Amino acid sequence: MRELDNYEVWLLISGEELYPFSSHGFEFAQGSLRSVVARSSDNLFLNAEGEVFKIAGIYPHHNNLAAKTMRLLNIPYGIEVKLERQNIEISELKEMLVVGLENYRSQADDDEVWTFATLPPSTSKTSIMNANDTVQLFAILDLPTPLDCLDSL
Repeated sequence: MRELDNYEVWLLISGEELYPFSSHGFEFAQGSLRSVVARSSDNLFLNAEGEVFKIAGIYPHHNNLAAKTMRLLNIPYGIEVKLERQNIEISELKEMLVVGLENYRSQADDDEVWTFATLPPSTSKTSIMNANDTVQLFAILDLPTPLDCLDSL
């Protein structure tokens, strides 16, 4: 399992959708554990080191009555997440990001805080396609601060 020394911003890639994601979210979830696993099982996560991870397992911190009630009531509860490194071709990752950004833009609010997502599509696509490696690709995305990111699974 990858250990986090502090909270970082990662990019969550969920099918054809992208979300800036605070790594704090690997410690909390909402909904039943089954629904969290189902929603998260195919997600990919890109971090600043250019590593791509997939969730290999999600486990509740506690399994007592109070914890089960929190899950049932959709109240955030503590989890542990096991991450598994994925080998993915940079060209495939770039295509996912281009498609994901198109979808993100179509759903974005007027007060969007992810500056890169507000660039003209041709500009962002060119930037993504010109990246030489996944570290540079992540840096180009200029993700927002952790406070403006998803913070639970």
